[in-house]
Amino acid sequence: MATRAAAATLTAATSSLLRFVRHIASSTNEEAAARAAAATADIGGPTIFDKIIAKEIPSSIVYEDDKVLAFRDINPQAPVHVLVIPKVRDGLTGLEKVNLSIICTCMYSVEGK
Repeated sequence: MATRAAAATLTAATSSLLRFVRHIASSTNEEAAARAAAATADIGGPTIFDKIIAKEIPSSIVYEDDKVLAFRDINPQAPVHVLVIPKVRDGLTGLEKVNLSIICTCMYSVEGK
């Protein structure tokens, strides 16, 4: 009995460790993909976000003004998951050149919503 309990505990711990390793690997891959996309963002054609702003792709808009657009995520990771994007294309492509007023507008647009 003790051997089975120990084996079950070891199996559970191994499973948890594997999930953690997969999560870290996935995060690293996502970060690398995001960095690669950001490096070429200013030279490419319209992005999916450009198309959402232009209403070429339908979305569930929560808030919109002349600077930002907020819409519900199609694959939410939380009960309330809203994406807020600037309408100025290079507003968030590189942190070294971010316009602080756009960041503030993004945060203000979802405050209390």
